[in-house]
Amino acid sequence: MKRHPDALAALTRDDTPAPVPHMLAYLTDHPGASSRMRRNVETALAKLAAELGR
Repeated sequence: MKRHPDALAALTRDDTPAPVPHMLAYLTDHPGASSRMRRNVETALAKLAAELGR
């Protein structure tokens, strides 16, 4: 998985992670992932970013 290093780098940053394609793919593209998982992750990150004023 070529996306893993990029996704892990995005997740380890001190700022709030943005829902960038490689991170979303890393979190949601696996066997057994819910068809709604990607939307749920995007929604949660957007809510967090709004709460932090970003």
